[in-house]
Amino acid sequence: MEQSARRRVLFLLSRAGGFLSLFSLVSLSVRGTDIVHQPLRIAFFYNATLFTDDPLRASTEALLNDGTNVQVVYYDHVLRQSNSWDLLLGPTESGALKELSDSVDTRQNIPFVAPFITTLPKAYRRVLLVPACPSDEERIEVAVNGFVQYAAPRLMALLHTDNFWGQTMAKSLRAGLSSRKTIVHAQPVEEFAEDDAGEETVGADNKRLYVAFLERMREYGATVIGVALLTPEACNQFLDTLHDFNTRLLVGYKPTILLLSQPGFHPERSNEGVLYKHLAEFNIFYIADCVKGPAPDMASRNAFLAQLDACRVIAHTARE
Repeated sequence: MEQSARRRVLFLLSRAGGFLSLFSLVSLSVRGTDIVHQPLRIAFFYNATLFTDDPLRASTEALLNDGTNVQVVYYDHVLRQSNSWDLLLGPTESGALKELSDSVDTRQNIPFVAPFITTLPKAYRRVLLVPACPSDEERIEVAVNGFVQYAAPRLMALLHTDNFWGQTMAKSLRAGLSSRKTIVHAQPVEEFAEDDAGEETVGADNKRLYVAFLERMREYGATVIGVALLTPEACNQFLDTLHDFNTRLLVGYKPTILLLSQPGFHPERSNEGVLYKHLAEFNIFYIADCVKGPAPDMASRNAFLAQLDACRVIAHTARE
């Protein structure tokens, strides 16, 4: 099964007063329109390969279920039925939106509110992307100015997923460090593979690749490794490999780990976030998203913070 076939869409109906109040709440501007007192129609779609066990879907529904009607449809219906919707919430990764943008001939006017997408809107020329979280450039600027220039002035390693977002992160990091002449050693990673039957997408086993990468970075003297991976499972697999790598060394290699995507954390479940045992063993840093004012419910799920905040704004607008 192709990864795109596992993307699900929720068709959400809720009471709404119109779009102007929604977009003014998130400090955006769109072309003016008369307020029509009718249901706010929202399509929410996400990658079920990345978000297993549906915690994202459950937390989104919890904020948008007040008087809503939910119907499950498929990812490939999004543009075909776009006239039925007022707003698209999603997708959850840059590669999916890039593929969608490149697959249409004309610019789509329906707005995409995508809290998980951190690449700039100019990368998607045929869809209207409404940013709902800090961009990669902003994250890298904070990381470079506040940490990397001091911790890795000569060179930095980067482990990134080999897709549009990961490649953009590598490019942006090199650009952010170019004025300081810091070398970036980047290692792309294929996070997904087909199972033995070739019927389903599963997490790839990249342990051998990680070992080879760690051997090179240890030889080069890399003191900071940036990690730009999509799934908690992939990040935990890398940290497990780093732990095992150190067991055969007389002098351990424990570089500082800088997570470049918004992470979650969990004591036991590797699909929920970075495991606590890794936090205890390694120096792990990340650029935290912050919400002004009261944090939304379930804010402890750091990886969902922007999504939950966007849902809270939508829910507030729907009740007005």
